[in-house]
Amino acid sequence: MRILIIFFGLFLSLFILSCTQTANDPSLLEGRTFVGDINERGSGVWDVNDVLVFKDGKFSTKACERWGFKPTSYQAVEKDGVINFQAVMESKDKGTINWVGKVKENNLEAAFNWHRKDQKSLGFWIKAEEENKS
Repeated sequence: MRILIIFFGLFLSLFILSCTQTANDPSLLEGRTFVGDINERGSGVWDVNDVLVFKDGKFSTKACERWGFKPTSYQAVEKDGVINFQAVMESKDKGTINWVGKVKENNLEAAFNWHRKDQKSLGFWIKAEEENKS
């Protein structure tokens, strides 16, 4: 009976994983670039211009790269004309940044939390427009 439960749990985990991977489609954002201002949640004071890039299956931002965060893979799912995405960026020295956002037409809105090593976590948001490719 125990082996049957283990087998069922493994099968269920693989089934859920395969369904999740089927829904994930990073190509929805591939090649797109957005420009906007980062603001700190609660204060809105930070006001740093940033460029968010979805390229070669990776997500990156110019502001985060300056802090040592490398481009990272991301997940994207489209529903009712809105593309939802999420990503986790890591830096050897600066911690992790968890991104959650959405893109509707040419507009991107996202929130992200920077979990800094040995320091208080910070929350930010950004509204950005797609960069004109002309």
